[in-house]
Amino acid sequence: MRISSLLSAYQQERHSSGYSDETIERVVLNITMYSRDMHVGSIERMTTESVLTWGGKKLNAGKKSSTVYAYYNSVKSLIKYLDEQGIKHEMDKDRIKCKPVYERMVCLRPNDVRRIIKHADYETGLLIRMMYSSGMRISEAIRLTPQMIDGDEVYMRGKGGKVRTVFVTASIANELQILKNGEEPFFCLNRSDAYYRIKKAMVDAGYPNAYPHSLRHTFTTTMLRQGATLSHVQRLLGHSQISTTQRYEHLVTDDIHKAHAKYLVKI
Repeated sequence: MRISSLLSAYQQERHSSGYSDETIERVVLNITMYSRDMHVGSIERMTTESVLTWGGKKLNAGKKSSTVYAYYNSVKSLIKYLDEQGIKHEMDKDRIKCKPVYERMVCLRPNDVRRIIKHADYETGLLIRMMYSSGMRISEAIRLTPQMIDGDEVYMRGKGGKVRTVFVTASIANELQILKNGEEPFFCLNRSDAYYRIKKAMVDAGYPNAYPHSLRHTFTTTMLRQGATLSHVQRLLGHSQISTTQRYEHLVTDDIHKAHAKYLVKI
């Protein structure tokens, strides 16, 4: 089976299953890139060894490990689809792996977010407030439509087509309805435009190392600092594994350690 034909079928099935356009597009682009780079035109010739060779070449060419990790995740998404459809292939997803090395997680405080909002226009400021108060990813936030909100509850379809419930404040929900009350998304922005607007506000406010996903990190650490359980935060973020949420625990522990050192009356 030609990879191009397979990807067309993949797109149709994943769209009907409710996967986000961003997720589908990422898989299609990365698999198409693999097919072009490795001169592999059919799924029968797509093997574990060729995928690992491709990833190795990308690393040698200067790509970050986190980028190659994302490439491999696209391959694994395709493998999942092939297995679901009963299509034979020559790939072992357990061997296709690359440990990502991410930059240090940047977490802000609520007051930092308030300062950033002051350097944004109204629409961007509302987007920032919504992402901070709900833990939404930027791609989820710009897809939000009036039909997805019921009061302060938002029914969100995130990565992998998974559905979860998140919450926004009543004031944000009201402002969103005033902003637009039709069937189109509240924010008429693509991901690049939204990223640029938020990043610019962060830089202008004096936080050049922050990035839009820092708002999701800030939501998480704020919830944990205020006493929310890991289980609650895990569900709000849509993490499949509790271990993913536990990455944030050390940031909260750091706070406790500093408080101990500052306030303890030593004897």
